[in-house]
Amino acid sequence: MTTRGVYRWATASAVLAFGLILLGGLVSATHSGMGCGPQWPLCNDRLIPVFDSRETFLEYLHRVVAGALIITTGVTAAAAWRNPTSRTLRSAVGLAVALLVVQSLLGAITVWLDLPPVVSTLHLVISQVYLGSLVLTAALAAPRRHGERPVYPHQVVSGGVVVGRWALAAALTVLAVVTLGAFVKHHMAGLACGVEWPLCNGSLTPSPWNGFVILHWTHRTLAYLSGVLVLATVWAAAQVRDRQPHLLRGALLALVLVAAQITLGVLTVLTRIEPALSVAHLGVATLLWVALLSLSGMSYAPLVIERFLAEHPDPAGARPGGRLADDPA
Repeated sequence: MTTRGVYRWATASAVLAFGLILLGGLVSATHSGMGCGPQWPLCNDRLIPVFDSRETFLEYLHRVVAGALIITTGVTAAAAWRNPTSRTLRSAVGLAVALLVVQSLLGAITVWLDLPPVVSTLHLVISQVYLGSLVLTAALAAPRRHGERPVYPHQVVSGGVVVGRWALAAALTVLAVVTLGAFVKHHMAGLACGVEWPLCNGSLTPSPWNGFVILHWTHRTLAYLSGVLVLATVWAAAQVRDRQPHLLRGALLALVLVAAQITLGVLTVLTRIEPALSVAHLGVATLLWVALLSLSGMSYAPLVIERFLAEHPDPAGARPGGRLADDPA
């Protein structure tokens, strides 16, 4: 598979997407979402506005980064379709392109409708899934030294699949945590359980039993569940550490991130949603999501490559006695 260009551009796009998510969190925390007024693509009736307020600067910067992301994602897609790559990799790139289109439309609708909570929440969730598709693309396309051809023992493929399943389950749980957190935040219900932890208004269960209290309590509970799933991922990666030590390193990184994420969540509540902590909370949650998806992609990569080579016995870029085209020079 000729994937070096796909890897580079997908990685660049993922870095930009992560920065855009953090910038979006800052825009939300500083109430700058209407810094350009209810307009898109114009900003206060101009293509380049007068930066007479912090709100206008932050909102416009958010749009500029989004524009750069459209370009890098387009180049990633072109690299994937121009070269012989696996269907799995092309599907990941295609998903990223489709999600970017949806994300751009949601951004415009969010502004036009004056930041409705449901649309704002969906905007963040789609951005997370979009980032996830880029991370999976980069993980699957990452250059690997294979010698003449990649030959993976059965234990490597099967062991990687087990780690990948646990990592993917943990990643989806983290996405649910982010979704509920964003929904609660945009409804100004971040303190629905009071300024306390681990209790919720003095109780271990939701109290009183109403919508936002239940959602906030569920947000916390899913965060704990994500920690359990990450521990299971570490256990699975430890079983294959002799042949695939990089999977254990990735799982341990996720474990550190989930501990930091839960800690930041507690501090955000205890400080009555301090903006800096709120942005950090979102940033670490996004890093955890990225780390788990990257780990899942690396875990499944041997299976994807094995299937690709089974379907393409003589893939472009491979030659007897040489390296595959995706190998580093």
